[in-house]
Amino acid sequence: MEGVKEPKQRAPPPQEIDELAQEHPRLSLLDALEQQLRNIQTYSRILLVCNVNDKKINDAVADFKVWVKEEPEVTGVLAIMGGTIGLHFLEGPTQKVYRAATHFNTYTEKKMADDKSAISNIRIVMMSELYTERASMCWCHFQYTAAKVNAGSLGNEAKDADRGFHAYKTILTAAFKVREQILSRGNDTDFESYYEAAPTLFRNWGETLISMEDLNLITGKECDSFLDYLSFEELFITPPKLQLESDLLWPMPPPPVY
Repeated sequence: MEGVKEPKQRAPPPQEIDELAQEHPRLSLLDALEQQLRNIQTYSRILLVCNVNDKKINDAVADFKVWVKEEPEVTGVLAIMGGTIGLHFLEGPTQKVYRAATHFNTYTEKKMADDKSAISNIRIVMMSELYTERASMCWCHFQYTAAKVNAGSLGNEAKDADRGFHAYKTILTAAFKVREQILSRGNDTDFESYYEAAPTLFRNWGETLISMEDLNLITGKECDSFLDYLSFEELFITPPKLQLESDLLWPMPPPPVY
């Protein structure tokens, strides 16, 4: 009927969009080979979690800073949470990342005067490859203690895999945000400048990181979902040792005739 106005439709409420939850085309083996043929630089990412000796960690951090400064291809961030747990995110070419993880593991073996190491109980939470973009610009570390220990925890019903991905997601998001802030300032991005400026920015994102409760569960004895460093090294870093069954035969079989 003329003159009758249709009721106005209410606009749907705005929805928050999680950039990391968006679907993207998965990288196939053919895509990876094509990238290699085109000489496209790719990066790997690894996330380590470990227990920290708060009285010894500063020496380990100072030593790792010297090491990583000589390896500019390795970037990332070491977040020391509550003075007891380290969340170490590293990225770079695969072999360089392996070298960084191996060097970081040496702090579990270096004993101090009181026979205590700086870190212990390293666990590999996440390892992924073939990224064409970095999340971090250089390497730095920062310390953060949440006002509420259990704030933002996933709860007892969450699985270990959920906690591991949440740890990776939160530290990765913080790294991207800090990178954006550093670039927006237009300041120098050399190692020392980044090392001085980035920790304060990372602490501003501390509340968004994985909670201490979830970190304690990941490093706890009951959690067996993540590889310890030695298992990871044996599986991914150490060259495989192959022994043919024919080598175990005695007498040795005659060589094949073709």
